[in-house]
Amino acid sequence: MSDSTPKFVHLSESDARDVLFAEMLEKRAGGDGRWSAGNRDAATRDAKRLAGEGVGARDFLPLRARLVAARLHEDPANAFGTTSFRRASLALTVILGLAALMSGMLTDHLATEGARINLLSPPLLLLIVWNLAVYLLIILKPLMPSGTSRRPLSVREFLSRSLLKAAGSSAVSVEAGTALFLPQCRWLVARALHIAAILFAAGLLAGMAVRGIGTAYHVGWESTWLADNPEAVHTVLNTIYGHLPFCPPVPDVSAVAALAFDAQTASAVDAAPWLLRLMCLLALAIILPRLLLVLKCTVGLAASRRRVRIDLESPYYRSILSVSDAPAVRTTVIVDSTDSVDGLPAHWHDFKAKLKTAEPGSGDVDLLANSAWDGTTSEVLAAVKPAIIHRLLLAFDPSPTPEVEGHG
Repeated sequence: MSDSTPKFVHLSESDARDVLFAEMLEKRAGGDGRWSAGNRDAATRDAKRLAGEGVGARDFLPLRARLVAARLHEDPANAFGTTSFRRASLALTVILGLAALMSGMLTDHLATEGARINLLSPPLLLLIVWNLAVYLLIILKPLMPSGTSRRPLSVREFLSRSLLKAAGSSAVSVEAGTALFLPQCRWLVARALHIAAILFAAGLLAGMAVRGIGTAYHVGWESTWLADNPEAVHTVLNTIYGHLPFCPPVPDVSAVAALAFDAQTASAVDAAPWLLRLMCLLALAIILPRLLLVLKCTVGLAASRRRVRIDLESPYYRSILSVSDAPAVRTTVIVDSTDSVDGLPAHWHDFKAKLKTAEPGSGDVDLLANSAWDGTTSEVLAAVKPAIIHRLLLAFDPSPTPEVEGHG
């Protein structure tokens, strides 16, 4: 390829499907003898003529791909299994979401122990910390070195490739299916995981709310290391629950000390404000950020369907893009005349027009004028435009005799 040829091009999903399908078709048809290098180059030149001068690879390659599919009598509509891919991605989202929702509803003991809500519950705090760690990783990932920032997370990559394999079609090569669907799989899996996190937190809250109808919750704390240090417990609770909107402030140190489960007043504590704080914390730390990430994934998924990357540095695309723009056939009429082309009689221009319309095999038709006696023959021949096949018609004046003295 020349230096001006791009190394890659972004196409819409439908255009990329056609281009990748044509690549697979040409390789397969070339192996069984139905497609040759001549067929390939002819399709390239025909597509360039249809596309017009100056068209880029982004518009030329889909046009050529559809021309190849038509000449090989193949239809790429269902070759990639797009419908099964959509169903598999929807099934993954539904299965992960339902499993997360049921797990959250059935395991609200992460924050409660029977009727007791331990405000220092390690499972609850780990759930919050885990989600915050995920957000931090997402924020820092673009700032990492290029080699690591482009590397997908292992869980997401595993699920993405599993989804791609589950929805794969045998009608195309693995490479073509990967180029078309793997970027979409990554966005789909990421969105499904975010939706699952939202539903897990929603299930946890729903489980606590439903149990609260017939259960008198008791709120408090207990700790081996902080049992004799209510000031530290107050600091921890204020850090976690003290800056939540729509919630009352955290009580003072003495009130926090009275929340200890081994204190006599622990059973008299009103659990409703603390349940409100806990629900608000889960909503702000998990549900709201994950909703924003779901929106980001949805936008990214739509962009990946509009901008499928096709690498153009393989031998297949180099052979296509390096084909000359010259037409397959060009007819050049050289009239024996001392006049310029513009000065030739009108019947020569009429002859050129009729030759082009009456004989489609003539291809492009050019009209030149030359007198051998002027010594400009080499310049005239150099003006003949390039083509794969040339037809040169020499038109002599019939009035002189055909000897050298008459025609130079």
